[in-house]
Amino acid sequence: IRIKNTTIHDCRRNGISIISAIGVEISENEIYHINGTAPQSAIILESWDSKQIIDEVNICNNKIYQNGIGIDIQTQAQNVNIYENDCSNNILVLNSYGICKIYDNEINDAELQVSVEKEAYEQGRRINKAIVENNKLANTSLYILNVENIAIINNEILNSNISIYSSNCLVDKNKLENKNEMLYWGLRYY
Repeated sequence: IRIKNTTIHDCRRNGISIISAIGVEISENEIYHINGTAPQSAIILESWDSKQIIDEVNICNNKIYQNGIGIDIQTQAQNVNIYENDCSNNILVLNSYGICKIYDNEINDAELQVSVEKEAYEQGRRINKAIVENNKLANTSLYILNVENIAIINNEILNSNISIYSSNCLVDKNKLENKNEMLYWGLRYY
């Protein structure tokens, strides 16, 4: 499946929904003003049952802004690469148990969540591996919750913060600079 060079805006629920697919490319799109009924995602990968598979997905070179959720990767998705996107005024959510990489993106005025919901975590579900690398985050919170294997490497983080409520996290070679006097901390680990 290839979704390319498309402008998607003012949709009622989601811009692009992938329910079951292997080998997906979502690239060079402009997606904005997705609103109405939750979740209001520009792009969502979400299987409705365990028989549906989402695998080998590349989300790249998109401009995504002013949506409820920018990119929403849910439980059944695996081998997902999110790179070279320009995202602003969104929440980006990674809640997948497969390997996912988020790299070379510009993320502004947003929140990037990498998490496993409490109920799923208590049932033993874990994110196998997540990598957040070489991104430029400005005025963006990076929130890590209940993840046991994540690397946060070589990111430029300006007027932003990182909150980690997880174990087995590598935080290495990031540049963290806060010029905002309202931010009391840059890296918080629990």
